[in-house]
Amino acid sequence: MYLNLVDALSQQLLIREDPWYVIGVIIRTVVTKFEYYLQGMIGIFGWLDFRLHPFWYGAFCCFVGIILYRTVEGDKKRIRWWQGFFLMGIIILTLCLQFYHFYTQGTPVAAPVMDSFQGRYLLPLVLFFSYAFSQLTQMIGKRKIMIGLCIFFAIGLGGSVIFNIYNRYFNYSKVFIDSTVFPKELDVYAASISLSQFSQYRYEVKSGFKTGGFRIAVKKTEDRPVTVSYQYRILDGRCMTLLHSGYLDQTQLQQTNVITIFIPVLLLTDNTLCMEFIPRKTFVLGSMVSLFAQDNKPIVDFLYLSQ
Repeated sequence: MYLNLVDALSQQLLIREDPWYVIGVIIRTVVTKFEYYLQGMIGIFGWLDFRLHPFWYGAFCCFVGIILYRTVEGDKKRIRWWQGFFLMGIIILTLCLQFYHFYTQGTPVAAPVMDSFQGRYLLPLVLFFSYAFSQLTQMIGKRKIMIGLCIFFAIGLGGSVIFNIYNRYFNYSKVFIDSTVFPKELDVYAASISLSQFSQYRYEVKSGFKTGGFRIAVKKTEDRPVTVSYQYRILDGRCMTLLHSGYLDQTQLQQTNVITIFIPVLLLTDNTLCMEFIPRKTFVLGSMVSLFAQDNKPIVDFLYLSQ
C-alpha cells in the first residue's frame, strides 16, 4: 500500500474525465482479487498473510450454498417484484459507493487495480443479498433461476478452460524478441528528462512487426515521492490517430528502475510512432518523474512480438 500517493481530488477528477478507465479498473480488480475477497469474507483472522487451507474455503462455500438452497426451497413470496429489484439496486449502489470510497481514499491516482478494499467489508451485504435472491427466485420461478445459474456456470467454466488453453498454447502477446536498449545496471549519472508538462515525441519502430508493450527507465532524482500521475498516449507517425492510451503505475515511479507497460497487441504499419506523456493535475506536494533520455527525448524500448 502506498497511502502517501493517495490524492482524492485528483482521483475524483480522473473519474469524471475518464470513467471508462475506472470501470476497467473495477473489472480488473474483481477478476484479479476475487479469490482474495472471497477468503476475506470467510475469514483470514485479520492478518493478510495467514490464511486457512484452500479446502476449508471450498467446504464453507458448499455449506453456504446448501443453506441458501434450503432457504429458497422453504421461502414464500413476501414482497412485490419492484421491491425485490429495488433491494438489489440498493446492494449494487452500496458496492459502487464502497468502490468509489476506496479508489479515491485508499488507492494511488490512476492505479490499475483498487487497493485497501477487503472482503470483510462485503459481509453486511450478504444477508440482504440472500433475502433479495430468495424473494426474486419466488417471483421469477425456481426452475428458470436454476436453468439460468446452470447456464451461467457452464459459460464461466467453459470460458475459463478456453482462456487457459489459449494462453497456454496460442497466446504470444508477451513473448518478445530480446532487447538490449537498457543495460542491466542503470547509470545514475546518465541524461534524463523531467516530465513536467505535456510532451510529445516521435520514435523509430520496426514496420510490419507487432508490439505488445514498451519499457521506460525511471531515474530517481529527489527524495520526495513522485505524486504526479501520468497518462501516456500512443499515436501513429503523424500524431493524429490514437492507437492506445493508459496510465503509468505510480507505485513503480518511486525508484530508479526499468518498468514494463503491457498494451493490447498493435500491428506497426509505419516505421514511426508518436508518444505523448501527459502529467495530470495533483493536489499533493511531491515531485515530477524523470526518465532516462537520449537525443533529448525519453528512451522508449518498444517490445516486439516474436511471432
